Amino acid sequence: IPTSGLSARVRGIHTANRAVDSAVAGERCALNLTGPGIRGDAIRRGDWVTAPDGGSVTRRCDVSLRLLDHERNALKSGTPVLVHHGADQIPARVVLLDPPFLSPGHTGLAHLALDRAIPSRHGDRLVLRDISASRTIAGGRVLDVRPPERHRKQPGRLAILRALMDSDHDSALRAMLAAPPFLYRRDTLLADWGLGSPPPGLVALGDWVTVAAGIETLTAVVLGVLHVFHVHHPSAPGMTIEALRLGLDIRLQREAFAVLTAFLRDTGVLATEAHLIRVPEHRAGLAGEDARIWTAL
Repeated sequence: IPTSGLSARVRGIHTANRAVDSAVAGERCALNLTGPGIRGDAIRRGDWVTAPDGGSVTRRCDVSLRLLDHERNALKSGTPVLVHHGADQIPARVVLLDPPFLSPGHTGLAHLALDRAIPSRHGDRLVLRDISASRTIAGGRVLDVRPPERHRKQPGRLAILRALMDSDHDSALRAMLAAPPFLYRRDTLLADWGLGSPPPGLVALGDWVTVAAGIETLTAVVLGVLHVFHVHHPSAPGMTIEALRLGLDIRLQREAFAVLTAFLRDTGVLATEAHLIRVPEHRAGLAGEDARIWTAL
């Protein structure tokens, strides 16, 4: 039960007043749970039972929203609402990303700041009601359960969210992986998307995954930075991994970048010398006027 931190064992499952071995999505069932701290007053309406690694718990998520036609006024950023997710009801605040005001009957992108954490994943359906719970105002769908803390309205970020609105699950996932930062931790990605295994066609780099287009773009960016460095510092044998990482326009986590550079080294795209990285054809030496003088000497 992720929101309470309780661990439980399922002793039995009942559907339609009979014991069964399993239940699937769409079926109503009763679970007989046992474990430390499992009591009637410890579980409340809206709680989830998940596998230990079966989902992400978040207090922030980016969503697509459609304001209902019968609303009289546009939805404004900062509006307090009640979010209905599963059987749970959570107070939250809406931060509109695009457009800045959501007119009745229109769909837009928004960020939800929830009062407490809930288990959520890409594609979850939401219903929004006004804070007094007197009327339903909008419906929505979860796009990203790990949104960035800053720069939410940048064009690149909005482009990713629009791609995530694709109703085809695989297409949305591939579109996200084909955009910066390209590399995502495998286990986290599977949990956030409710997947048991990566879909076909993904490229695995250690514990990280991406798509072929992501590898191609990252390779071009890394080589571009290295070539510029070699031109301006011909006598230097190469760059440190951290200097190269910080020199990229795309911000990658240190672990992800280490995995990427190891892959590029193993495939012959990069060469290493001690703790430095260079393009394979680079050899440290003098250039320009310095090289002419040295040759003359």
